[in-house]
This record gives sequence, structure tokens and C-alpha cells, in this order.
Amino acid sequence: MSHQETTVWKTIRAWCETNGHYEVSWGTLRLEDLRDAFSEALLLMDPQGKYATLLEEAEQMKEGDEHFNEVIDELADALDACAPAGYYFGVSEGDGSCFGYWPLEPEEDDSEA
Repeated sequence: MSHQETTVWKTIRAWCETNGHYEVSWGTLRLEDLRDAFSEALLLMDPQGKYATLLEEAEQMKEGDEHFNEVIDELADALDACAPAGYYFGVSEGDGSCFGYWPLEPEEDDSEA
């Protein structure tokens, strides 16, 4: 996946390499909290503004809005698209309220079977 290396992106990649992951949101599944954390991270990861329309839409969402969950999913997909090489954006296997960048599982080598 191609990504223009910004200072923030380089910092997050270095954090992932040093600590094994980078947490964006933890301890909550409240939609407003996820929106705020995901939007803040996406602003940092997307300085060219590719996702500006999505961020504007997310900012307008309020608890109870019909499409709020879909917007959260779109923010998560955008953060995944900005993931450092070898990482994905998603939820921690051990904590369903901890979202961040996690290492991809190495592909199984068929030659070892």
C-alpha cells in the first residue's frame, strides 16, 4: 500500500515497530468517543485531506443518528487504508474496546506444510 510519509505517519510507524501496536481509542464503545478519537487520528494520518468529506460528515453525527455506525465503520476503513506497512487498523483481540494499529499475522508458508 502506498502512503506519503508524513512526520506523524513516521512517528506512528516507529511506535508500532517499538511497541508492537499503536492505540487510538480504548475503554469505550460510545459512538461519540469513537468518532472523536478516529477523526483526530485520521486528521493526523491524512494531511492531504483525502478524507475531508468523511470527517465533515462524522463531525455532524450525533448519538441516535440513523447512519452513525456506518460513519464509524467508514472512519475505521479510512484509518486502515492509512496503516503503516505490516499493520492494520482494528480492534485488539483481547479487548473489544481497544482500537488501534496492530501487526498483520504472517502468512502461513505453504512450503512448510
